[in-house]
Amino acid sequence: MLNTTINSINWSLNGYDLYILLFFAIIILLCFFFLRHKIFALLFSIYTSYLIILFFPFNIWLNNYSLGLINKIKIYSFIGLILILTFIFSQCHIFFSQGGGIIKASIRSLFYGILNAGLFLSLLILLLPLDWLSKFSGTSLNLLSSDVARFVWITLPIVLIIFLNKKRKGPGRPSLY
Repeated sequence: MLNTTINSINWSLNGYDLYILLFFAIIILLCFFFLRHKIFALLFSIYTSYLIILFFPFNIWLNNYSLGLINKIKIYSFIGLILILTFIFSQCHIFFSQGGGIIKASIRSLFYGILNAGLFLSLLILLLPLDWLSKFSGTSLNLLSSDVARFVWITLPIVLIIFLNKKRKGPGRPSLY
């Protein structure tokens, strides 16, 4: 299954698919080595930035500009908001990644890195103009921007947070009932 998917991508025609793979690798490495303690802040800032960009009235405030320029402003605003909100959320110490051993934390960072990159790319593709989307292969677009794929990329990080961060009842005070 994986071999047929990889072989279906024509790497000579779709250089942009290589950019997607490179972006995944960079985000995974960043989350693995540097952003281990800021993963939840990054994840939450991606969700928040998308909602802000989705509902911001660009067409009303920027009605004198062309549609292409408005799309570029949306893309840069999305990326800029992610960076700003990640900094703000990580400074507030609202989100702490769970501790554990180095192996457990590394595996968790790997999963969250993949999910952060997939969520970011699937939401960024929504902001790209149609002529840019034609530069990607059908496989890449199906993995990132189909309705099912977008649903999976949006919900899977939340499900993973719920399952990986379950509180285990340890010794201590018994319940009241």
